[in-house]
Amino acid sequence: MLCLEIDPDTQRLLEMIRWLGREHMRPLGLEADRQHRPIPADHPFFQLVWDLGIGRQGWGDEGDSKEERRSARRGVVLAEEMSYWDRGVAVALPGPGLGGPPVSLLGTPEQKERFLGLFARSERPCWGAFAMTEPNAGSDVAAIRTRAYRDGDHWV
Repeated sequence: MLCLEIDPDTQRLLEMIRWLGREHMRPLGLEADRQHRPIPADHPFFQLVWDLGIGRQGWGDEGDSKEERRSARRGVVLAEEMSYWDRGVAVALPGPGLGGPPVSLLGTPEQKERFLGLFARSERPCWGAFAMTEPNAGSDVAAIRTRAYRDGDHWV
């Protein structure tokens, strides 16, 4: 059964995002567009969202439990709300970015600490990066071709 109701925690977060969008994201996005340049990394807005917890932890990319699935749906709803106000500002927010979900879902505890721990501990905003490339394909994900073969007890 698909539940389309928004739980009270998500509703509270949506209201916060709407406030951020109205008061900060849309004006910042418009200003960046007018000036033809991105928002500087040291802009006070990024510290504000960091202090609110945005970017410090995921909104649901951590696994298979009922609560984690609910949290994943929450992440989609909140990302959509941020995109309404300004997609450019939304993708510029601090945090692990596209690299976070694969590490959260598939990483070992050591990898999670190594690659995501900084986001939970830092007092200042920080950003992660994600890159995908392969010989003969570059960053064209559809053209990536991978093969694996067994070499004794290991796969190459």
